[in-house]
Amino acid sequence: MVSNDEFRQMLLKGGDDFRSHILWQIRQGFQGEQKNHKHDRLAWALEFLQDVWPHQRSVKNPTMSARLCELLISDSEAFQDLVDVILRSDQITRDIGLHFYLDRENNGIIEGFPSLCWLSYMPFCPITFPIGHTALRRH
Repeated sequence: MVSNDEFRQMLLKGGDDFRSHILWQIRQGFQGEQKNHKHDRLAWALEFLQDVWPHQRSVKNPTMSARLCELLISDSEAFQDLVDVILRSDQITRDIGLHFYLDRENNGIIEGFPSLCWLSYMPFCPITFPIGHTALRRH
């Protein structure tokens, strides 16, 4: 078994590709077909982001900020819990060069949390609400 400190060291030494893959795996866990385990996956993800995710400056970069934002909007049911942990951790840089396109098909985040969605993203990046787009686009 790997301790939180050992995992944090792996994340630091593994680089952006490794960290991106770990965040991708968390996102995939939210998309799983087993809804009954979703709460457990969210609890694990929140603990991971609070207790394991490194807070060094080397990790606070545009690439990792973009991956954390992608995780944030990956699941409407997890959004409210994730936004609190991710934004409180101060791990998102203000210049991530990412433009979020959110519409009504984007997991229900806008309908479910309109104020929180707006307040969460305004400090970090521009948001556009076009009709029919649900993609993230890098500049």
